[in-house]
Amino acid sequence: MSFEEISHTADVKIRVRAPTLEALFSETFKALMQVMYGTDRSGGFFKEIRIESSDIESLLADFLSEVLFVSEVESLVFSDVAIRIDGLSLTAELTGEPLIRSVIPGDLR
Repeated sequence: MSFEEISHTADVKIRVRAPTLEALFSETFKALMQVMYGTDRSGGFFKEIRIESSDIESLLADFLSEVLFVSEVESLVFSDVAIRIDGLSLTAELTGEPLIRSVIPGDLR
């Protein structure tokens, strides 16, 4: 994986390098998932998302935002992605598994 975390005071900052636009989006997705959920993730569940945006930078931001939304709302953790970009449209086939949330005793409010 060609990304690195960069020190930042409040958030996570990541530098990603890739030879193609699709690979850049894929590596950024993998970096996000690793930062959020660690490296112990597997497949078995598939989800397709489609995004259209006004420019490439917005396409990346919208894609990552949608991945986080789907992950949270559908309780899924993704391990891999196949991305196709056509102009300012993106189709992503996500591979993942259900997110198992644990409750810490005494933390029920």
